[in-house]
Amino acid sequence: MKKIFIRSLVSVLVLSMLLGSFASMNVFALEVDDTPVEVGVETALLSGETAWLSLTPEENGYYYIYSMGMTDTVCTLYDSNFTMIDYCDDYSEYDLNFFIEGELTAGQTYYLMINTHSEAEEEFYVMVEKLPSAEELYIEAEDFSSHLGEIQYFYASLYPYDCAPEEVYWEIDDPDIAYVSGYEDYCNVVFVKTGTTTLRAYTESGLSASVEIEGVENPEILLNEEVTVSYYENGGNAYFSFIPPADGVYTFYSKGSADIDGYIYTEDLSTVAYNYEGGENMNFRVTSELFAGEKYILESYCYDYPDSDEEEYTVGIIKAFDAEDVVIECLGGQNGYIGDVIAFSALFLPECSTAEDCIWTVADESVAEIYYEDTECEVTLIGEGKTTLTVTTASGLTDSVEIECLHIPVIGLDETVTVSLKTGDYDIRKFVPNEDGTYVFCSEGESYVDGSLFDSEMNFLASSVSGGNNYTVKYYLFAGEEYYIASTAFSEDENAWNTFDITVTRATQAEGVMIDDIYEDENTLDKLYVGDMMFYMAKFIPATAEEEACTWTVDSEGVIEIMDLTDYGMPNFCAVSAIAEGTATLTVTTESGYTASLEITVYEGELVLGDVDGDGDVGGKDSNILKQYLAGATNNINEINADINMDSSIDAKDSNLLKQYIAGVFDFGM
Repeated sequence: MKKIFIRSLVSVLVLSMLLGSFASMNVFALEVDDTPVEVGVETALLSGETAWLSLTPEENGYYYIYSMGMTDTVCTLYDSNFTMIDYCDDYSEYDLNFFIEGELTAGQTYYLMINTHSEAEEEFYVMVEKLPSAEELYIEAEDFSSHLGEIQYFYASLYPYDCAPEEVYWEIDDPDIAYVSGYEDYCNVVFVKTGTTTLRAYTESGLSASVEIEGVENPEILLNEEVTVSYYENGGNAYFSFIPPADGVYTFYSKGSADIDGYIYTEDLSTVAYNYEGGENMNFRVTSELFAGEKYILESYCYDYPDSDEEEYTVGIIKAFDAEDVVIECLGGQNGYIGDVIAFSALFLPECSTAEDCIWTVADESVAEIYYEDTECEVTLIGEGKTTLTVTTASGLTDSVEIECLHIPVIGLDETVTVSLKTGDYDIRKFVPNEDGTYVFCSEGESYVDGSLFDSEMNFLASSVSGGNNYTVKYYLFAGEEYYIASTAFSEDENAWNTFDITVTRATQAEGVMIDDIYEDENTLDKLYVGDMMFYMAKFIPATAEEEACTWTVDSEGVIEIMDLTDYGMPNFCAVSAIAEGTATLTVTTESGYTASLEITVYEGELVLGDVDGDGDVGGKDSNILKQYLAGATNNINEINADINMDSSIDAKDSNLLKQYIAGVFDFGM
């Protein structure tokens, strides 16, 4: 059964992202007081301030540049023009050190900018190593022979193993015997003919290696013969050859509990037919017309992994025969609610009989709509009741099943219904208003619940994604029409049961109004910089109050400019642009006379994202202060500038973006 789960995107948030404030950023200046570093010699440094090292290799080659110790280090590699070449923070998830590798040119000066995330003066070391050139090249493989159609992998290894990497190229002596695809240090080979040939790997430096490989004839499977295939820890493929004794339709099939796919190829490996069965029946049946005297390759591919010893399945091929019966299969239930989609399949009997073209019909089209293609049919439930789904084949075979669109319980006005749902499931209720007007659908409880409202044809009308745990959906409804409210429960525990109440009420008259920004973040509500744009909304009190038309005004148009967004499909919203330093009062007045005001302070200068300490510059000091803030060691930061991604939250994402900006690998886009 398809579960209904719809979250509407608030158009204001989209507009905010498109029109958000973009001010210019200060870019940190490179001030280099470098210390030369020697290849193969440990350079001792102290954590704290940014360190600059210069490196001038005496030889062309491939180099490793890394730090050692318990200090959390970050390195940016520049060329002599201070163009960034590479950047590394932590080499792996649990390693505080950086690691950079690549080709360097003799006589060229490079610069390493090294930052540390530590206030204490801790000693750490920087090492530069030149890797030796490769001396030999080897080709390795699990097997140097394979069946026709089978993919065999070959690997190229350079010696010594800690040598500089090189690009490896692949070629084969006889391309009529096998296809070869090279991917740097490995390649795959697929044989299309029996015989032997030579596979060769080589590098631009002149290293080469070659091996003799062989294509082996597949074991032949005979008509009406069943063959047992063993599969081991990694599943795998089994290949067979088959020569039909006469023209006709044949079926290649499998039996067993394994999850298996089946393929039929021509001798040159062109695909004739295949079957990915899946579902409850993990076996395949591949049916196709084949021609007498031609050789075909049959492949079975097993996905399963035995728990202990090897396991087995069976494959066979038969001359396809006419079906004697057809039955309708449904992997899920045959019942559901309005809007659910249920999949059905036609299965022909006896097993491995030839499939036929099918026509699907439904007895009562007010209950369900169908879409079908050959043996597959999708049923969409559209109205309560029972009906019959029927399949009829080209030869006149037929089968029918009963499907039901379950009754949706009605929720009445001012009625409270208690619902218990497993995480991810949904509850749906029908509501029919007696009068035109605005109605409010609410949930209450400790569970996290989203709500979506639909019309009688299950067209989406409105939703409310939980800001906290519960939802509030307000919408103007018409008397006598049917509406559906769907509630979806969420929890970190996918097996948890979630209990909450659902209530439908008439919207009440507003008792007041307040101004909030779309982020609902008190820290940014009344603080703007010149050039910023913020979106504000009128929130009616209580939350169940009917919304009214609003008028927005400002007492100082020289400080901020406003734009009512009603004509843009966002009633009760206002866009505010900060144009000059000062203080201005934004006021909203509702149709019934309620007012709310917000004093907004606009600061002169630019919004400097990343300037955590507010000194007008962005650098390693800001990164360290932000790290202390996230660790709870300080609260003395500029919160607006510290919210790098402007998501109204200061967290590790902002810290990572700041580090990347300082290293020159990320631009705030300001």
